Amino acid sequence: MRALAPPTLLLLCLTVVACGTTEIRTGDPTAAIFVDGEHIGDGSASITRTGLPRSSDVTVKRNGQPVATREVSRRFTAVTLLAGLFTAYTGFIWAWQYPDEVVFDLPAARPGAAGWDAVSAWEKKVPSAWDKPLGQGNE
Repeated sequence: MRALAPPTLLLLCLTVVACGTTEIRTGDPTAAIFVDGEHIGDGSASITRTGLPRSSDVTVKRNGQPVATREVSRRFTAVTLLAGLFTAYTGFIWAWQYPDEVVFDLPAARPGAAGWDAVSAWEKKVPSAWDKPLGQGNE
């Protein structure tokens, strides 16, 4: 009975670690999601959560134009610790994890617009009474 415990525990640990994914979601179902330059889906996608320690660049594009970019890194977690202890310390190398999910809150595309309006409200030019010459509507 005792001889079966370590292999069974190892198999259970590897199964739990290997099946996880990181969900990448956007607020726009038509937004293209790229991870390290590779298109992986539109609106939402998933990537393998567990692996070697590394960072990935996640880019969201709308109409071919990048609208958001974020670097996502695998981190040392409790699962990494357990995998390391139960796999002769090799889990400390291969069991790092991305977060559960990465969410991009994108504003909805304007209906009828040719593309995504990336100009913020701070950058838009609003007419001001101070911009007009004296005597033209400044009374």
